[in-house]
Amino acid sequence: MLAMVLTATFLFPIMAMALEAEQAERVKPSAPMKGIWVASVLNIDYPSAPTTDPEVLKAEALHILNTAVEADLNAVFLQVRPTSDAFYPSQYFPWSRYLTGVQGVAPRDGFDPLEFWVTEAHRRGLELHAWLNPYRITRKSAEEPPHDVASLDPSHPAIQNPEWVVYHSDGNLYYDPGLPEVRQLLIESSMELIQNYAVDGIHFDDYFYPGINFNDHHTFDRYGQGFASIEDWRRENVNTLIRDLYHAIKVHPREVSFGISPFGIWANDSVHPMGSATRGNQTYYSHYADPLAWIREGTIDYIAPQLYWYIGFEIADYSILLDWWSRVVAGSDVDLYIGQAAYRTGNADSGSPWHGVSEIERQLEMNHRYSEVKGSIFFNYSALNRSPELQRVLQRWNGWDFEKIDPVVIENEDWSHQSRGGQRSLQVSIYVNDVPLIIPAHQPNAFINRDGRTMLPVRYVSEALGAAVDWNSNTETVTIFGNETHVTLVPGQRQALVNNRTIDLDTAADIVQGRTFVPLRFVSEALGVEVDWIQDTQQVHLKTGVEVSRREIE
Repeated sequence: MLAMVLTATFLFPIMAMALEAEQAERVKPSAPMKGIWVASVLNIDYPSAPTTDPEVLKAEALHILNTAVEADLNAVFLQVRPTSDAFYPSQYFPWSRYLTGVQGVAPRDGFDPLEFWVTEAHRRGLELHAWLNPYRITRKSAEEPPHDVASLDPSHPAIQNPEWVVYHSDGNLYYDPGLPEVRQLLIESSMELIQNYAVDGIHFDDYFYPGINFNDHHTFDRYGQGFASIEDWRRENVNTLIRDLYHAIKVHPREVSFGISPFGIWANDSVHPMGSATRGNQTYYSHYADPLAWIREGTIDYIAPQLYWYIGFEIADYSILLDWWSRVVAGSDVDLYIGQAAYRTGNADSGSPWHGVSEIERQLEMNHRYSEVKGSIFFNYSALNRSPELQRVLQRWNGWDFEKIDPVVIENEDWSHQSRGGQRSLQVSIYVNDVPLIIPAHQPNAFINRDGRTMLPVRYVSEALGAAVDWNSNTETVTIFGNETHVTLVPGQRQALVNNRTIDLDTAADIVQGRTFVPLRFVSEALGVEVDWIQDTQQVHLKTGVEVSRREIE
Protein backbone atom coordinates (compact mmCIF):
# COMPACT_ATOMS: atom_id res chain seq x y z
CA MET A 1 0.00 0.00 0.00
CA LEU A 2 2.66 2.50 1.05
CA ALA A 3 4.83 1.52 -1.90
CA MET A 4 2.03 2.72 -4.22
CA VAL A 5 1.94 6.05 -2.37
CA LEU A 6 5.68 6.40 -2.75
CA THR A 7 5.60 5.84 -6.49
CA ALA A 8 2.62 8.14 -6.99
CA THR A 9 3.96 11.05 -4.98
CA PHE A 10 7.62 11.10 -5.96
CA LEU A 11 7.84 14.27 -8.05
CA PHE A 12 11.34 14.15 -9.52
CA PRO A 13 13.23 11.20 -10.99
CA ILE A 14 16.56 10.84 -9.21
CA MET A 15 18.71 11.18 -12.31
CA ALA A 16 17.00 14.40 -13.34
CA MET A 17 17.53 15.75 -9.85
CA ALA A 18 21.20 14.93 -9.99
CA LEU A 19 21.68 16.84 -13.23
CA GLU A 20 19.77 19.90 -12.05
CA ALA A 21 21.47 19.91 -8.64
CA GLU A 22 24.85 20.30 -10.29
CA GLN A 23 23.75 23.85 -11.13
CA ALA A 24 22.44 24.64 -7.63
CA GLU A 25 24.31 26.96 -5.33
CA ARG A 26 25.42 25.50 -2.04
CA VAL A 27 23.82 26.84 1.14
CA LYS A 28 26.48 29.03 2.76
CA PRO A 29 25.92 30.46 6.26
CA SER A 30 26.16 34.23 6.67
CA ALA A 31 27.38 33.90 10.27
CA PRO A 32 29.11 31.28 12.40
CA MET A 33 26.86 28.41 13.43
CA LYS A 34 25.77 28.55 17.07
CA GLY A 35 23.29 25.70 17.28
CA ILE A 36 21.60 23.51 19.88
CA TRP A 37 20.22 19.98 19.51
CA VAL A 38 16.75 19.45 20.97
CA ALA A 39 16.18 15.70 21.32
CA SER A 40 12.70 14.20 21.42
CA VAL A 41 13.58 10.48 21.59
CA LEU A 42 12.90 9.14 25.10
CA ASN A 43 11.68 12.69 25.87
CA ILE A 44 15.26 13.79 26.52
CA ASP A 45 14.48 17.46 25.82
CA TYR A 46 11.04 17.94 24.28
CA PRO A 47 8.43 17.44 25.38
CA SER A 48 9.49 16.74 28.96
CA ALA A 49 6.64 14.22 29.06
CA PRO A 50 4.24 13.11 26.31
CA THR A 51 1.02 15.06 26.15
CA THR A 52 -1.77 15.89 23.74
CA ASP A 53 -2.27 19.33 25.34
CA PRO A 54 -1.31 22.06 22.84
CA GLU A 55 -0.78 24.66 25.55
CA VAL A 56 1.78 22.52 27.36
CA LEU A 57 3.57 21.77 24.08
CA LYS A 58 3.60 25.46 23.16
CA ALA A 59 4.85 26.60 26.57
CA GLU A 60 7.75 24.14 26.56
CA ALA A 61 8.68 25.06 23.00
CA LEU A 62 8.72 28.77 23.82
CA HIS A 63 10.88 28.18 26.88
CA ILE A 64 13.41 26.27 24.78
CA LEU A 65 13.46 28.90 22.05
CA ASN A 66 13.77 31.75 24.52
CA THR A 67 16.61 29.99 26.30
CA ALA A 68 18.39 29.58 22.97
CA VAL A 69 17.96 33.28 22.25
CA GLU A 70 19.17 34.30 25.70
CA ALA A 71 22.27 32.15 25.18
CA ASP A 72 22.81 34.05 21.91
CA LEU A 73 22.45 30.95 19.73
CA ASN A 74 21.21 31.20 16.16
CA ALA A 75 19.94 27.73 15.24
CA VAL A 76 17.86 24.93 16.73
CA PHE A 77 18.10 21.34 15.51
CA LEU A 78 14.76 19.82 16.51
CA GLN A 79 14.34 16.05 16.36
CA VAL A 80 11.08 15.78 14.45
CA ARG A 81 11.27 12.10 13.41
CA PRO A 82 12.93 10.08 16.19
CA THR A 83 11.70 6.54 15.45
CA SER A 84 10.04 6.67 12.06
CA ASP A 85 7.21 8.63 13.67
CA ALA A 86 6.53 12.32 13.34
CA PHE A 87 6.11 15.55 15.28
CA TYR A 88 3.96 16.84 12.40
CA PRO A 89 1.07 15.50 10.30
CA SER A 90 2.61 13.22 7.67
CA GLN A 91 1.28 11.06 4.88
CA TYR A 92 4.17 8.65 5.49
CA PHE A 93 4.53 8.29 9.26
CA PRO A 94 2.19 8.19 12.29
CA TRP A 95 2.30 10.76 15.08
CA SER A 96 5.20 10.13 17.45
CA ARG A 97 4.77 8.25 20.71
CA TYR A 98 7.25 10.68 22.28
CA LEU A 99 4.92 13.57 21.46
CA THR A 100 1.53 12.35 22.67
CA GLY A 101 2.29 9.11 24.51
CA VAL A 102 0.75 6.72 21.98
CA GLN A 103 2.02 6.39 18.45
CA GLY A 104 -0.61 7.50 15.95
CA VAL A 105 -2.44 9.79 18.40
CA ALA A 106 -2.48 13.46 17.36
CA PRO A 107 -2.29 16.51 19.63
CA ARG A 108 -5.63 18.03 20.52
CA ASP A 109 -7.38 20.76 18.56
CA GLY A 110 -5.48 20.13 15.32
CA PHE A 111 -2.26 21.51 16.78
CA ASP A 112 0.80 21.17 14.53
CA PRO A 113 3.94 21.29 16.73
CA LEU A 114 6.40 21.68 13.87
CA GLU A 115 4.52 24.60 12.34
CA PHE A 116 4.54 26.28 15.76
CA TRP A 117 8.26 25.65 16.22
CA VAL A 118 9.16 27.00 12.79
CA THR A 119 7.03 30.11 13.19
CA GLU A 120 8.27 30.93 16.68
CA ALA A 121 11.91 30.16 15.87
CA HIS A 122 11.88 32.46 12.84
CA ARG A 123 10.08 35.11 14.87
CA ARG A 124 13.09 35.09 17.18
CA GLY A 125 15.68 35.14 14.42
CA LEU A 126 16.56 31.46 14.91
CA GLU A 127 17.01 28.89 12.17
CA LEU A 128 14.97 25.71 12.61
CA HIS A 129 16.53 22.53 11.22
CA ALA A 130 14.50 19.30 10.99
CA TRP A 131 16.54 16.52 12.61
CA LEU A 132 15.67 13.05 11.30
CA ASN A 133 16.77 9.52 12.15
CA PRO A 134 16.50 7.72 8.81
CA TYR A 135 16.68 4.00 9.60
CA ARG A 136 15.57 3.66 13.24
CA ILE A 137 12.07 2.25 13.81
CA THR A 138 12.18 1.70 17.59
CA ARG A 139 14.39 2.91 20.44
CA LYS A 140 14.03 0.44 23.28
CA SER A 141 14.38 1.57 26.87
CA ALA A 142 15.63 -0.81 29.53
CA GLU A 143 12.06 -1.55 30.66
CA GLU A 144 10.63 -2.24 27.23
CA PRO A 145 10.51 -5.60 25.43
CA PRO A 146 12.85 -6.28 22.49
CA HIS A 147 11.60 -5.90 18.93
CA ASP A 148 8.42 -4.22 20.13
CA VAL A 149 6.27 -4.48 17.02
CA ALA A 150 3.16 -4.17 19.20
CA SER A 151 4.04 -0.56 20.05
CA LEU A 152 3.81 0.48 16.40
CA ASP A 153 0.70 2.09 14.99
CA PRO A 154 -1.06 0.01 12.29
CA SER A 155 -0.32 2.77 9.76
CA HIS A 156 3.42 2.61 10.40
CA PRO A 157 5.50 1.80 7.30
CA ALA A 158 7.12 -1.08 9.19
CA ILE A 159 3.71 -2.68 9.74
CA GLN A 160 2.57 -2.00 6.20
CA ASN A 161 5.84 -3.35 4.77
CA PRO A 162 7.30 -5.97 7.14
CA GLU A 163 9.80 -7.06 4.49
CA TRP A 164 11.58 -3.72 4.96
CA VAL A 165 12.32 -4.43 8.65
CA VAL A 166 15.43 -5.93 10.27
CA TYR A 167 15.25 -7.29 13.83
CA HIS A 168 18.62 -6.30 15.30
CA SER A 169 20.49 -7.84 18.23
CA ASP A 170 20.15 -4.63 20.30
CA GLY A 171 16.43 -5.32 20.60
CA ASN A 172 15.39 -2.61 18.16
CA LEU A 173 13.86 -2.57 14.70
CA TYR A 174 15.50 -0.89 11.72
CA TYR A 175 14.76 -0.36 8.07
CA ASP A 176 17.02 -2.27 5.72
CA PRO A 177 19.20 0.42 4.07
CA GLY A 178 19.91 -1.86 1.10
CA LEU A 179 16.33 -1.77 -0.18
CA PRO A 180 15.54 0.82 -2.90
CA GLU A 181 11.99 1.12 -1.50
CA VAL A 182 13.35 2.20 1.88
CA ARG A 183 15.60 4.77 0.25
CA GLN A 184 12.66 6.17 -1.73
CA LEU A 185 10.55 6.41 1.43
CA LEU A 186 13.25 8.39 3.20
CA ILE A 187 13.77 10.79 0.29
CA GLU A 188 10.09 11.44 -0.31
CA SER A 189 9.30 11.92 3.36
CA SER A 190 12.18 14.38 3.70
CA MET A 191 10.85 16.32 0.74
CA GLU A 192 7.41 16.32 2.38
CA LEU A 193 8.96 18.32 5.22
CA ILE A 194 10.59 20.81 2.87
CA GLN A 195 7.45 21.26 0.81
CA ASN A 196 5.13 21.72 3.80
CA TYR A 197 7.30 23.63 6.27
CA ALA A 198 9.74 26.54 6.05
CA VAL A 199 12.50 24.52 7.73
CA ASP A 200 16.01 25.85 7.20
CA GLY A 201 17.61 22.46 6.85
CA ILE A 202 17.40 18.67 6.93
CA HIS A 203 19.76 17.11 9.47
CA PHE A 204 20.90 13.53 10.13
CA ASP A 205 22.86 12.46 13.20
CA ASP A 206 25.22 9.48 13.66
CA TYR A 207 22.67 6.63 13.48
CA PHE A 208 23.12 4.65 10.28
CA TYR A 209 23.73 0.90 10.44
CA PRO A 210 23.47 -0.10 14.13
CA GLY A 211 26.35 -2.59 14.03
CA ILE A 212 28.39 -5.12 12.08
CA ASN A 213 26.07 -8.05 12.82
CA PHE A 214 23.16 -6.53 10.90
CA ASN A 215 20.97 -9.26 9.38
CA ASP A 216 20.84 -8.13 5.73
CA HIS A 217 22.73 -10.91 3.93
CA HIS A 218 19.65 -11.84 1.91
CA THR A 219 19.44 -8.22 0.67
CA PHE A 220 23.14 -8.29 -0.20
CA ASP A 221 22.61 -11.46 -2.19
CA ARG A 222 19.93 -9.64 -4.17
CA TYR A 223 21.53 -6.21 -4.68
CA GLY A 224 25.23 -6.60 -3.89
CA GLN A 225 26.54 -7.61 -7.30
CA GLY A 226 29.73 -5.78 -8.19
CA PHE A 227 30.85 -5.14 -4.60
CA ALA A 228 33.92 -6.86 -3.18
CA SER A 229 32.37 -7.13 0.29
CA ILE A 230 29.14 -6.61 2.17
CA GLU A 231 30.90 -3.82 4.10
CA ASP A 232 31.56 -1.80 0.94
CA TRP A 233 28.01 -2.41 -0.22
CA ARG A 234 26.58 -1.18 3.09
CA ARG A 235 28.63 2.00 2.92
CA GLU A 236 27.44 2.63 -0.62
CA ASN A 237 23.82 2.18 0.48
CA VAL A 238 24.27 5.05 2.94
CA ASN A 239 26.20 7.09 0.35
CA THR A 240 23.43 6.60 -2.21
CA LEU A 241 20.74 7.79 0.21
CA ILE A 242 22.74 10.89 1.05
CA ARG A 243 23.61 11.59 -2.57
CA ASP A 244 20.03 11.20 -3.81
CA LEU A 245 18.52 13.20 -0.96
CA TYR A 246 21.02 16.02 -1.50
CA HIS A 247 20.09 16.21 -5.19
CA ALA A 248 16.36 16.17 -4.33
CA ILE A 249 16.82 19.04 -1.88
CA LYS A 250 18.88 21.12 -4.30
CA VAL A 251 16.25 21.17 -7.04
CA HIS A 252 13.67 22.54 -4.63
CA PRO A 253 13.15 26.25 -5.32
CA ARG A 254 13.69 27.23 -1.67
CA GLU A 255 17.21 27.27 -0.21
CA VAL A 256 17.49 24.44 2.31
CA SER A 257 20.69 23.07 3.81
CA PHE A 258 21.50 19.40 4.27
CA GLY A 259 24.08 18.23 6.76
CA ILE A 260 25.10 15.31 8.93
CA SER A 261 26.58 14.93 12.40
CA PRO A 262 28.52 11.65 12.37
CA PHE A 263 30.30 9.91 15.20
CA GLY A 264 33.55 11.78 15.83
CA ILE A 265 36.02 9.07 14.77
CA TRP A 266 35.99 8.09 11.10
CA ALA A 267 38.67 5.42 11.52
CA ASN A 268 41.75 4.84 13.68
CA ASP A 269 45.10 5.14 11.95
CA SER A 270 46.02 1.69 13.25
CA VAL A 271 43.28 0.27 11.03
CA HIS A 272 43.11 2.70 8.10
CA PRO A 273 46.04 4.77 6.78
CA MET A 274 43.82 7.86 6.47
CA GLY A 275 42.47 7.54 9.99
CA SER A 276 43.13 9.66 13.08
CA ALA A 277 45.57 8.93 15.90
CA THR A 278 42.81 7.52 18.08
CA ARG A 279 41.79 4.15 19.53
CA GLY A 280 38.00 4.42 19.75
CA ASN A 281 34.93 3.16 17.94
CA GLN A 282 34.99 3.86 14.19
CA THR A 283 31.97 5.01 12.22
CA TYR A 284 33.48 3.80 8.92
CA TYR A 285 33.48 0.21 10.20
CA SER A 286 30.75 0.15 12.90
CA HIS A 287 28.04 2.28 11.25
CA TYR A 288 29.18 1.95 7.62
CA ALA A 289 29.15 5.72 7.39
CA ASP A 290 31.79 7.35 5.18
CA PRO A 291 31.84 11.11 5.78
CA LEU A 292 34.99 11.42 3.67
CA ALA A 293 32.99 10.25 0.66
CA TRP A 294 30.24 12.79 1.33
CA ILE A 295 32.79 15.58 1.61
CA ARG A 296 34.67 14.44 -1.48
CA GLU A 297 31.47 14.19 -3.54
CA GLY A 298 30.02 17.41 -2.13
CA THR A 299 26.70 15.77 -1.26
CA ILE A 300 26.31 17.65 2.03
CA ASP A 301 26.43 21.35 2.87
CA TYR A 302 28.11 20.83 6.24
CA ILE A 303 29.57 18.14 8.46
CA ALA A 304 29.28 18.32 12.26
CA PRO A 305 31.34 15.50 13.81
CA GLN A 306 30.49 14.73 17.41
CA LEU A 307 33.75 15.41 19.26
CA TYR A 308 32.49 14.49 22.70
CA TRP A 309 35.86 13.93 24.39
CA TYR A 310 38.15 16.22 26.35
CA ILE A 311 41.47 17.69 25.27
CA GLY A 312 44.17 15.18 26.16
CA PHE A 313 41.89 12.12 26.40
CA GLU A 314 44.19 9.24 25.51
CA ILE A 315 41.73 7.20 23.46
CA ALA A 316 40.18 10.08 21.54
CA ASP A 317 41.89 13.44 22.07
CA TYR A 318 39.68 16.39 21.13
CA SER A 319 42.66 18.35 19.79
CA ILE A 320 43.77 15.47 17.54
CA LEU A 321 40.29 14.99 16.11
CA LEU A 322 39.72 18.72 15.63
CA ASP A 323 42.92 18.89 13.59
CA TRP A 324 42.00 15.74 11.63
CA TRP A 325 38.53 16.96 10.64
CA SER A 326 39.86 20.42 9.75
CA ARG A 327 42.33 18.82 7.34
CA VAL A 328 39.60 16.60 5.89
CA VAL A 329 37.35 19.51 4.87
CA ALA A 330 40.21 21.84 3.81
CA GLY A 331 39.78 22.88 0.19
CA SER A 332 36.21 21.55 -0.04
CA ASP A 333 32.90 23.40 -0.23
CA VAL A 334 31.63 21.59 2.88
CA ASP A 335 31.46 23.65 6.06
CA LEU A 336 32.77 22.18 9.31
CA TYR A 337 30.77 22.61 12.51
CA ILE A 338 31.90 20.88 15.68
CA GLY A 339 29.47 18.85 17.76
CA GLN A 340 30.23 19.90 21.36
CA ALA A 341 29.53 17.80 24.47
CA ALA A 342 27.57 20.35 26.50
CA TYR A 343 25.92 17.43 28.32
CA ARG A 344 29.26 16.47 29.91
CA THR A 345 29.82 19.88 31.53
CA GLY A 346 29.15 20.55 35.19
CA ASN A 347 30.57 17.27 36.49
CA ALA A 348 30.43 17.34 40.31
CA ASP A 349 33.89 15.77 40.62
CA SER A 350 36.40 18.60 40.92
CA GLY A 351 39.05 16.31 39.46
CA SER A 352 37.09 15.67 36.27
CA PRO A 353 38.09 17.47 33.06
CA TRP A 354 34.38 18.25 32.73
CA HIS A 355 34.09 19.96 36.11
CA GLY A 356 32.48 23.36 35.52
CA VAL A 357 32.63 24.73 31.97
CA SER A 358 36.35 25.32 31.50
CA GLU A 359 36.74 22.37 29.11
CA ILE A 360 34.07 23.72 26.74
CA GLU A 361 35.75 27.14 26.88
CA ARG A 362 39.12 25.60 26.03
CA GLN A 363 37.58 23.69 23.12
CA LEU A 364 35.85 26.73 21.69
CA GLU A 365 39.07 28.71 21.94
CA MET A 366 40.91 25.86 20.20
CA ASN A 367 38.30 25.80 17.41
CA HIS A 368 39.18 29.43 16.67
CA ARG A 369 42.69 28.40 15.62
CA TYR A 370 41.26 26.56 12.60
CA SER A 371 39.81 28.65 9.79
CA GLU A 372 37.92 25.59 8.54
CA VAL A 373 35.71 25.55 11.65
CA LYS A 374 32.58 27.59 10.95
CA GLY A 375 30.83 27.17 14.29
CA SER A 376 29.48 24.61 16.75
CA ILE A 377 26.34 22.68 17.65
CA PHE A 378 25.82 21.80 21.31
CA PHE A 379 24.26 18.62 22.68
CA ASN A 380 21.88 19.13 24.27
CA TYR A 381 19.19 21.61 25.32
CA SER A 382 18.67 20.13 28.79
CA ALA A 383 22.37 20.59 29.56
CA LEU A 384 22.14 24.23 28.53
CA ASN A 385 18.93 24.83 30.46
CA ARG A 386 20.31 23.54 33.76
CA SER A 387 23.58 25.49 33.55
CA PRO A 388 23.50 29.29 33.78
CA GLU A 389 27.30 29.10 33.74
CA LEU A 390 27.24 27.43 30.32
CA GLN A 391 24.72 29.98 29.08
CA ARG A 392 27.07 32.78 30.09
CA VAL A 393 29.90 31.09 28.20
CA LEU A 394 27.81 31.02 25.03
CA GLN A 395 26.74 34.62 25.49
CA ARG A 396 30.40 35.65 25.47
CA TRP A 397 31.26 33.39 22.52
CA ASN A 398 30.56 35.04 19.16
CA GLY A 399 30.98 31.89 17.09
CA TRP A 400 34.68 32.46 16.52
CA ASP A 401 36.16 33.46 19.86
CA PHE A 402 35.22 35.12 23.15
CA GLU A 403 34.28 38.73 23.75
CA LYS A 404 36.44 39.98 26.63
CA ILE A 405 33.75 41.81 28.58
CA ASP A 406 31.52 41.02 31.52
CA PRO A 407 27.79 40.37 31.16
CA VAL A 408 25.56 43.44 31.44
CA VAL A 409 24.21 43.92 34.98
CA ILE A 410 21.47 46.29 36.05
CA GLU A 411 21.95 47.96 39.44
CA ASN A 412 19.06 48.86 41.76
CA GLU A 413 16.24 48.56 39.22
CA ASP A 414 12.99 48.99 41.13
CA TRP A 415 10.41 47.41 38.83
CA SER A 416 8.27 46.25 41.73
CA HIS A 417 8.00 49.78 43.18
CA GLN A 418 9.70 48.61 46.36
CA SER A 419 11.90 50.87 48.44
CA ARG A 420 15.17 51.80 46.78
CA GLY A 421 16.94 51.81 50.11
CA GLY A 422 18.71 48.47 49.50
CA GLN A 423 21.44 47.86 46.96
CA ARG A 424 21.00 44.86 44.66
CA SER A 425 22.28 43.67 41.29
CA LEU A 426 19.99 42.07 38.72
CA GLN A 427 20.56 40.25 35.43
CA VAL A 428 17.38 41.41 33.68
CA SER A 429 15.79 39.77 30.63
CA ILE A 430 13.28 41.79 28.60
CA TYR A 431 10.47 40.28 26.52
CA VAL A 432 8.00 41.95 24.16
CA ASN A 433 4.96 39.76 23.57
CA ASP A 434 7.07 36.84 24.89
CA VAL A 435 9.88 37.48 22.36
CA PRO A 436 13.25 38.19 24.02
CA LEU A 437 14.99 41.45 23.26
CA ILE A 438 18.65 40.64 22.76
CA ILE A 439 21.41 42.64 24.39
CA PRO A 440 24.56 41.30 22.71
CA ALA A 441 27.65 40.84 24.82
CA HIS A 442 29.67 42.99 22.43
CA GLN A 443 27.46 46.01 23.27
CA PRO A 444 28.49 46.90 26.83
CA ASN A 445 26.51 50.17 26.74
CA ALA A 446 23.37 48.76 25.14
CA PHE A 447 21.66 48.24 28.48
CA ILE A 448 22.50 50.69 31.28
CA ASN A 449 21.26 52.01 34.62
CA ARG A 450 20.59 55.61 35.61
CA ASP A 451 19.19 56.57 39.00
CA GLY A 452 17.98 53.02 39.57
CA ARG A 453 16.12 52.84 36.26
CA THR A 454 16.76 50.64 33.24
CA MET A 455 17.72 52.61 30.13
CA LEU A 456 17.74 51.41 26.53
CA PRO A 457 18.59 53.17 23.25
CA VAL A 458 15.50 55.08 22.20
CA ARG A 459 15.34 53.72 18.67
CA TYR A 460 15.74 50.16 19.85
CA VAL A 461 13.05 50.18 22.53
CA SER A 462 10.61 52.31 20.51
CA GLU A 463 10.77 50.28 17.31
CA ALA A 464 10.54 47.08 19.34
CA LEU A 465 7.25 48.45 20.70
CA GLY A 466 5.97 49.33 17.24
CA ALA A 467 6.69 53.09 17.42
CA ALA A 468 8.68 55.43 15.16
CA VAL A 469 11.45 57.77 16.30
CA ASP A 470 12.48 61.24 15.13
CA TRP A 471 15.57 63.13 16.29
CA ASN A 472 15.49 66.93 15.87
CA SER A 473 19.07 68.15 15.77
CA ASN A 474 18.00 71.83 15.96
CA THR A 475 16.07 71.50 19.22
CA GLU A 476 18.03 68.43 20.39
CA THR A 477 14.83 66.60 21.17
CA VAL A 478 13.76 63.05 20.45
CA THR A 479 10.11 62.28 19.68
CA ILE A 480 8.55 58.82 19.78
CA PHE A 481 5.39 58.34 17.67
CA GLY A 482 2.98 55.60 18.71
CA ASN A 483 -0.44 54.88 17.24
CA GLU A 484 -2.20 57.49 19.36
CA THR A 485 0.64 58.91 21.42
CA HIS A 486 3.71 61.02 20.84
CA VAL A 487 6.38 61.39 23.50
CA THR A 488 9.06 64.10 23.39
CA LEU A 489 12.17 63.99 25.57
CA VAL A 490 15.21 66.26 25.91
CA PRO A 491 18.42 64.55 27.06
CA GLY A 492 19.40 65.81 30.49
CA GLN A 493 15.94 67.14 31.42
CA ARG A 494 13.66 65.35 33.92
CA GLN A 495 10.51 66.31 32.07
CA ALA A 496 8.81 64.92 28.98
CA LEU A 497 5.84 65.82 26.85
CA VAL A 498 3.19 63.13 26.33
CA ASN A 499 0.68 64.41 23.77
CA ASN A 500 1.88 67.93 24.70
CA ARG A 501 1.22 67.31 28.41
CA THR A 502 4.21 67.80 30.72
CA ILE A 503 5.23 64.75 32.76
CA ASP A 504 7.92 64.71 35.46
CA LEU A 505 10.52 61.96 35.15
CA ASP A 506 12.48 60.08 37.80
CA THR A 507 15.31 59.73 35.29
CA ALA A 508 16.24 62.01 32.40
CA ALA A 509 17.06 60.76 28.95
CA ASP A 510 20.82 60.64 28.42
CA ILE A 511 23.32 60.51 25.56
CA VAL A 512 26.03 57.88 25.90
CA GLN A 513 28.65 57.43 23.16
CA GLY A 514 26.38 59.08 20.60
CA ARG A 515 23.24 57.15 21.52
CA THR A 516 20.14 58.54 23.21
CA PHE A 517 19.03 56.36 26.12
CA VAL A 518 15.52 56.58 27.60
CA PRO A 519 13.89 54.96 30.67
CA LEU A 520 12.24 51.71 29.59
CA ARG A 521 9.27 51.74 31.95
CA PHE A 522 8.32 55.35 31.23
CA VAL A 523 8.43 55.00 27.44
CA SER A 524 6.59 51.66 27.53
CA GLU A 525 3.75 52.90 29.72
CA ALA A 526 3.49 56.20 27.82
CA LEU A 527 2.87 54.15 24.66
CA GLY A 528 0.14 52.19 26.40
CA VAL A 529 2.21 49.03 26.84
CA GLU A 530 1.59 46.83 29.86
CA VAL A 531 4.76 46.34 31.93
CA ASP A 532 5.14 43.33 34.20
CA TRP A 533 8.19 42.69 36.40
CA ILE A 534 8.61 39.04 37.48
CA GLN A 535 10.82 38.98 40.55
CA ASP A 536 11.57 35.24 40.67
CA THR A 537 12.95 35.06 37.13
CA GLN A 538 14.15 38.68 36.95
CA GLN A 539 12.28 39.24 33.70
CA VAL A 540 10.47 42.28 32.32
CA HIS A 541 7.47 41.41 30.12
CA LEU A 542 6.02 44.07 27.85
CA LYS A 543 2.61 43.32 26.34
CA THR A 544 1.56 45.12 23.16
CA GLY A 545 -0.72 44.27 20.27
CA VAL A 546 2.07 44.94 17.78
CA GLU A 547 3.80 41.92 16.25
CA VAL A 548 7.51 41.94 17.04
CA SER A 549 10.46 39.80 16.05
CA ARG A 550 13.81 39.12 17.61
CA ARG A 551 15.95 42.23 17.35
CA GLU A 552 19.52 42.94 18.25
CA ILE A 553 21.07 46.34 18.83
CA GLU A 554 23.25 47.15 15.88
